[in-house]
Amino acid sequence: MSYALCYIIPALLFVFLFIVYRKQVKENSDIALMRTKKANKFASKRLKAANKYLKENKREAFYEEIMKALWGYLSDKLSIPVSNLTKDNAESELQKYGTDESLIQEFIRILNTAEFARFAPSRSHEEMDELYNRTVDAINKMENTLKK
Repeated sequence: MSYALCYIIPALLFVFLFIVYRKQVKENSDIALMRTKKANKFASKRLKAANKYLKENKREAFYEEIMKALWGYLSDKLSIPVSNLTKDNAESELQKYGTDESLIQEFIRILNTAEFARFAPSRSHEEMDELYNRTVDAINKMENTLKK
């Protein structure tokens, strides 16, 4: 009996690993799906960089990272290249996904604030901190909405 198990267990393990490997290869071949799945991860990396710039009080770099995090996230989630992404088409695509209008408007407000603040006179550290928190909150809410 134990002699037979020495052959059966490795064979079953091989079949299981083969199935898992094939599934992973299939998922990785769908680039759009992979970008969508990893959108939150990439946005989190950008937000960590923005937080670093916030602590170092590097205003322009902070606002640039916030904008890259938002545009990159929307681009990956909506499968639209960043070069073709505008506020209007992002808004219409998010509406197609059934995203709450207040969340869409929050994204637009954050983008407008970051664009304006990047080139406007100095903003206070508290305003930058508030924008960072609003951005993190908006991306988390969007992630929960688009997963459904």
